[in-house]
This record gives sequence, structure tokens and C-alpha cells, in this order.
Amino acid sequence: MSFETGMLVSSLTGTAGNVASNLMQGRSETLYRRDVAKGNAQAAELNAQDAIKKGEREVMANRRAARQIQATQITNANAGGADAAFGSAADLVDETARLSAEDRMRIRVDAFNQAWGFRREGAGYRQQSRQLRTANRFNTGNTLLTGGMQAIRAIGTYGYAVRERDRTKPTSQEAPTPEREWKPLTDYPELP
Repeated sequence: MSFETGMLVSSLTGTAGNVASNLMQGRSETLYRRDVAKGNAQAAELNAQDAIKKGEREVMANRRAARQIQATQITNANAGGADAAFGSAADLVDETARLSAEDRMRIRVDAFNQAWGFRREGAGYRQQSRQLRTANRFNTGNTLLTGGMQAIRAIGTYGYAVRERDRTKPTSQEAPTPEREWKPLTDYPELP
């Protein structure tokens, strides 16, 4: 094997190794980041479900508290000798029920909004995961293209080196003359 051929093989092997290393490193990094994004999306969905459940627990607590207040109002009205089903005592019990219903609606809306925010966050993580997959495909193509261009450059350099060697070396039919004699590079005089 000639020196030029050895250099070509070495260059192509190095290029192939670099391409393979870059592909594996990029793939493993992308897979890790995609898994993190998917895990974050799942956590966001769990947070959304938890927000809805927490809101429902708050609604139930509000309903119990409102019923206790109404029971106390009815008991106090009856203890005072008034009928809780008529007049201002009835209005007070009805107002408590209406305010409690408004509070429960507000609690549900707040829980829904909080869950919606978590779900939007999860959608962002899922989008990030898709973008990472697309970026990995782009980087893979770019790495392969770069490696191919390096291989083409190495082959071109090899061809140039062989042509130069063949052009400067005398053929076996030619007798070397003093002006055309082939000399190793170390035999040339030093430049001033």
C-alpha cells in the first residue's frame, strides 16, 4: 500500500468514526431530552387532574359549610319564634344558598383554569418533544452530508497526490537526467 493510499484509508476511517460518534451522541442526547419533555408533559397532565379534583373537594367543603350556616340560621330563627320558611329568615337562608352557589361556581372555574394552564404547559412539552425529533433528523442528515463531503475531499486529495507523484517521478522507460532526476524531499537545498 502506498503512502497516499494509507492516508486516504486513514482519512476515510477517521471521517466514518466521527460521523458515527456524532450520530450516536446526538441520538442519545435527543432521546434523553425527549424523554424529559414527555415526562414533564405527563406531570403537567397529572397536575391538571389534581387541580380538578382539588376544586371538587373545595366545592364539597363549601357546600357543607353553607348547609351548616343555613342550619344555624334556621335554628336561630326558630329559637327566636320566627318561621324560617317565611319572611326575612327565609330570605336570609335563600341568600346564603345563592352566595354558596356562586362560590362553588367560582371554585370550579378557578380549578378549570388552573387545569387548563397545566394542560397548555403539557402541550408545550409535547411540542418540544416533536421539535427535538425533527432537529435530530436534521442534524443526522447534516452530519451525514458533512461526512460525505469530507470523504469526497479526502478522495480528491488522494487523486491529486497520486497525479503529482506520477507526474514528477520518471517512468521506467525514461533514463533519469540531471534536470529531471527524482529526488526525495530531504535532498533539496534549504531556502535562504
